[in-house]
Formats: sequence, C-alpha cells, structure tokens
Amino acid sequence: MICRKAGLEAPCSAEEEDAEYKSVLKALTVHVQTRIVALGLVEHWIPDEAASARCNIFISNLTVCTKLLIILQNQVEHSSQLT
Repeated sequence: MICRKAGLEAPCSAEEEDAEYKSVLKALTVHVQTRIVALGLVEHWIPDEAASARCNIFISNLTVCTKLLIILQNQVEHSSQLT
C-alpha cells in the first residue's frame, strides 16, 4: 500500500490528484526499469527512440546469456493501443 507522507495534504482538485498519480507511477516505472537494467537486461526501443509511437523493451544480453528474456512495460502517460 502506498501512503502519502505525514504532513502532506491530499490533492484539492482532480487535476492535482491526476498529477500526483502520474508522479507516483513515473517514479515507480523509473525504479522498476533501473532494477531491470541492474539485473543485466538491455533496453531497446521499438521501432526506435526517436519515433513518436514507440515502446521500450528489455532483453537479456545475448552476448553473455544463452536464453532470451524479453520484458515489455507500458509507459506512464502512454496507452497500450494506438489511438
């Protein structure tokens, strides 16, 4: 369970609540991706990092691994489908 720090007030509007929610998700995403990279997986972008519609994936380093592992993770503020 995620709790707000003691002394911090709850959001006063829907916009503030949405901003807080996105901030928590972004921090969690960065933490998880940092841990994935620390485990030795390599980040790649599909189709590439410069494309407007893109997704990052993490794959095992095939120069040192004998098995392929691919992790797909939806990004904050991105939908999982094309709109």
